Amino acid sequence: MVKELTLNVEKNRKLLAQNFVSSIEFDRSRFALEVGEYDLQALTANVRTLEAEQQALLAGIYLGEGRNDVPYTQQKLEEIELQIINIESQIHEAQAGIDALQGQIEAEQKNLKKLGTAVLTAPVSGFVWRQYFSLGSNVAEASRLASLVDCSELIIEATVPDKYLADLSQGSGVDYRLLGNHEWLRAEVFRVVGSGNRALDDTLAAQLEAPEDNGRIFIRVNRNDFKGLHANQCYVGRRVEVTFSRQWNPLLLFTRLSGFFQ
Repeated sequence: MVKELTLNVEKNRKLLAQNFVSSIEFDRSRFALEVGEYDLQALTANVRTLEAEQQALLAGIYLGEGRNDVPYTQQKLEEIELQIINIESQIHEAQAGIDALQGQIEAEQKNLKKLGTAVLTAPVSGFVWRQYFSLGSNVAEASRLASLVDCSELIIEATVPDKYLADLSQGSGVDYRLLGNHEWLRAEVFRVVGSGNRALDDTLAAQLEAPEDNGRIFIRVNRNDFKGLHANQCYVGRRVEVTFSRQWNPLLLFTRLSGFFQ
């Protein structure tokens, strides 16, 4: 038994060096060997006691209770030693269990710490626009925690009646100004959407409510035209006035005049 436990300890020692088993498993095998060795010592002491009794009986000496001769005293000493060995074996076994439980407690505490807090790195440089959970809330996996505003790109969304969308295309120049500001600035259209497309864009920090017969144009502006973007929260939701030049169509004018004289 002790030989088998010794081989198991040596095997776990090699596996531990290669990180195939944990230190807790190695300690368990080592403590099992110690318990086995103490059990062997206890059995050996018991054998010596029985041998002493056998020799005393062969010599005609009865080692009974209350006798104070040398063989009896030696027997009691060996019994006490045997009890001490058993108690020490139980102590080591209990200590091995305590060490194993302590390792499990430490592992669970580490897991709890990982689940309790997390460090998130923002994908963009901006500021928190919406926060969907309060401090200390339980959050499920893959939940949306917050929305960030990315000030690296400023966009104007404007409504335009469908009949004027033909005058606009990607790259068309427009003039705009913030309501309450007298300075007009120049920008470029990068997308034109007809009134039939009513889908909302979750990537925008603010949505424009457009009449059903109006299309929408998206205008990319130069962020250098605005100062203190973060202090003004990137001007999200500010209303603007947009103007653009219409193309001259003499055929359309002739059609209207013809209808007038009919």
